[in-house]
Amino acid sequence: MHLTLRGRAFALKRYVPDFSLGRQVLQLWPLHPDRVTVTRRPNGVIDYRVATENGKPVSYGRHDILHFRGMSLDGLDGVSMVQYAAASIQGMLAAESHARRYFDTGASVALAAIHPDNLGPDGLDNLRKSIQTYIGGLKNAYGVFVADEGIDLKPIGIDPEKSQLLATRELTAVQVANWCNLPPGMLGDSKTPTFASSRQFRQDLVDITFRPLTERLEARIDLDLLSATDDNPMRYFSKFNMDSLLRGDPNERSQIQERDIRAGSKTRNEARLENDDPPLPGLDEPIVAANMATGGADGRSNARVTGDQIRTLHVAQQLVREEQTVARKLAERHASDGGAWQDGLRTFYGKHAHKVAESLQLPLDVAREHCGRQGMRLQERGLDACLDWEWTVGPELANLALDREAVTNAITHS
Repeated sequence: MHLTLRGRAFALKRYVPDFSLGRQVLQLWPLHPDRVTVTRRPNGVIDYRVATENGKPVSYGRHDILHFRGMSLDGLDGVSMVQYAAASIQGMLAAESHARRYFDTGASVALAAIHPDNLGPDGLDNLRKSIQTYIGGLKNAYGVFVADEGIDLKPIGIDPEKSQLLATRELTAVQVANWCNLPPGMLGDSKTPTFASSRQFRQDLVDITFRPLTERLEARIDLDLLSATDDNPMRYFSKFNMDSLLRGDPNERSQIQERDIRAGSKTRNEARLENDDPPLPGLDEPIVAANMATGGADGRSNARVTGDQIRTLHVAQQLVREEQTVARKLAERHASDGGAWQDGLRTFYGKHAHKVAESLQLPLDVAREHCGRQGMRLQERGLDACLDWEWTVGPELANLALDREAVTNAITHS
């Protein structure tokens, strides 16, 4: 909260009393930003002066204070969002106060009572009280005032609709969202376009709003609490796990986990833990597609793969998914024109061959042969041909990339 609103947050470090164990942080005591003053000496040393209850400030060095900075103009301390948003917030509060007074008075503007005669002070006071008794306040909003002969009531002031009162109050949510780096829909802005995918909305919320904040916290924690020394190399790092915020609908989540498990990048027990299920024996090893497994000494397949193989498989599958996406879009665009669809495929695969060669470090002739074969499959069978490419063609392409020496020799001999 301090970092978001004030642009600065502090905590006092309490170290382990036993100095033989080194300067190990035992506790963190939060400090209110208003109590801390940050200064820099001429020699560059940073001092923190913390006000105490007795009014006497206490000075601390950089190693005694955990200091989180927001956006900074001087590299020393963060700027306050509330301070820079003061003008916007003042306008919001004024609009809210005006709206509250408007509805408290019966949702009506001020009135002018015009009388042809000179009523005098007592008469004016009686007339004012009479009108307010019948139409003033929510309880009397629908009262009936019977005017004496000659009295004319006219509204004065600006009509709320003309002053765009409701529009101003709606803009308040957008302004707060802008200052807090939030999607307006999170604050109930009714005009915010909805996302077709809840997963995409969550992803944007994490990437745009939460991740910049958490990365700032992680960097400071790693530097001030977990930094490595010659005697104590870094063994830990801090990380905010936001996977739970990215959970989409159950079907989509299940498909993603199944894809990662089949690709070997995630074990079945890791997927179970993400679903809050306990791990089971025998599910800690990654499984790999059969055509990605290497043969063992006894002739049987060896399911253990290297990190390079897994990374290559991911790149190959990404390239294949791009082929599937483009094929579907071309089929929708040229649903009634088979010739245009085939021309679109030839154009795409002509460019895609260069991307395959660059991404997997393959000779261009090999990449063109792969793309030509893929295009022929689509022309012969249509979109049904590419339904399982991620799990069939993807590993084939990865094997092709991993066996670069054999490919080069084959091209040389041919």
